[in-house]
Amino acid sequence: MTERPPTAVRVPRRHYTVADRVSVAALEQRLRSALGGDATQVIWEDRGSDVLVHLDTLRVHLADQVIVVGLELESVETGRGALVVQLVFGSAQGKAGLVACTDEQVRGHAQLAARWGAVFRDVVWAELLRITRDHAVERGLAPQHVHVLDGHLRLGAAPAPQLDHLLPSAQRFPQPPFGHP
Repeated sequence: MTERPPTAVRVPRRHYTVADRVSVAALEQRLRSALGGDATQVIWEDRGSDVLVHLDTLRVHLADQVIVVGLELESVETGRGALVVQLVFGSAQGKAGLVACTDEQVRGHAQLAARWGAVFRDVVWAELLRITRDHAVERGLAPQHVHVLDGHLRLGAAPAPQLDHLLPSAQRFPQPPFGHP
């Protein structure tokens, strides 16, 4: 009697919503959605001012350690002009995996940048943080790093560090799972 070879069991590979490598196209799609949804143009209103945002002009460029995001805005007072946000991340060998530097003032059309630059920059940064959080949470981990390499955004996640030993037991509080309010 001949022995039958054991049957190999194939475990399906998990497909995540946010991949470890995020392409320029995927990043542009997420940023467009964060800035105003699926429309090609939206109006932002803030403290009595409004501006037309041309979402169809959004462009992302990824260079070594740098994300550059450009977008055109338009107002009655200023006409149409571009804003540019630049975020510089640490190297893949560095320890600052979730830190970025940016210019104090957003570049581009001076009047639009003075009024709307901080809003634009803050939305871009918030969406980058949301992407890193979404990436980690769907893996049951905590965000570890964001790097710009080879024309992609590279995301990393790891188990959350255990810091309970740093507090006296009387000051410890139960923590919700990462990513939950």
